[in-house]
Amino acid sequence: MLAEARQALLMHRLIHGAAALNVADTLRMATSKAPAAWAGTTSEPWKPASAGDVALFDLRDCGYRRAGDAVSALLLWPPPA
Repeated sequence: MLAEARQALLMHRLIHGAAALNVADTLRMATSKAPAAWAGTTSEPWKPASAGDVALFDLRDCGYRRAGDAVSALLLWPPPA
């Protein structure tokens, strides 16, 4: 999912300029209710999440610390090895 969000961010910036879309808005769009509905999963807060609905990232990992902004690093840096 992060790879797809990154591609959407980069493509949008290529077409509309670097300031057209920021990382926070891209992550918000990628994790909103709409993509979950398209994928056939649920993002309704009162329903329990299944294994495919949750992803956890340790932003303290050294691969993310290099970026300065760990949240932006999720989309803009390659995942730590």
